[in-house]
Amino acid sequence: MGTSVPNWKNELSSQGQGDVKTYTLSPEELEKIVGNPIPKSHTKPLTFRAKAKTIKEEKPTMKTASKEDPKPAVPVEEATAETQPVTQPNDEASKPVLTKAEDEGIKWLLTGWTKESLLIEHALAPDGWEKGTKAEVLNSMSVWKMAQALVSGYDVKLTPEETLIEQYADSYNVDSAYNEGWRKGVRSALIAMGKTLEGITD
Repeated sequence: MGTSVPNWKNELSSQGQGDVKTYTLSPEELEKIVGNPIPKSHTKPLTFRAKAKTIKEEKPTMKTASKEDPKPAVPVEEATAETQPVTQPNDEASKPVLTKAEDEGIKWLLTGWTKESLLIEHALAPDGWEKGTKAEVLNSMSVWKMAQALVSGYDVKLTPEETLIEQYADSYNVDSAYNEGWRKGVRSALIAMGKTLEGITD
């Protein structure tokens, strides 16, 4: 069946809707209708409402398990990455180890300099300390090591020669034949090796 083509003449002659008339059935007319079967000539009116889903239609159907159905996969837990705790640098590990001569050189300079001015001067001329002074031993020290020593402090480790000088000086604290003999042996060994140590051989 084709779609009807509207007639513009009919549209112009249309007067709109007519008056709505209401009618009330009498008791006798209602008695004839109520309780009687619907006649076969009655047709169901057209409806434009969407068909609503019934509860039966909306209820999901359960799927019966069969031998062919694969087993559900076991969920795998995500592996958490191991993170190492962030730690602050150890102050003890950042302390440099200086010789006794370097320790004495820094202490000698700090009698007239501040730590800041000493570090600046050393950074400008790391090998510019005057020879013949206690600061001469600092000419071989890096700027970074000097900064660590002045900021974090430092430990003093005696060289073998410095250890021998201290032990030689301490031997005079106890007057004994053993200490006197030990001092003579140290002097003889140094002379034989051609070494001179301040306070021992001179």
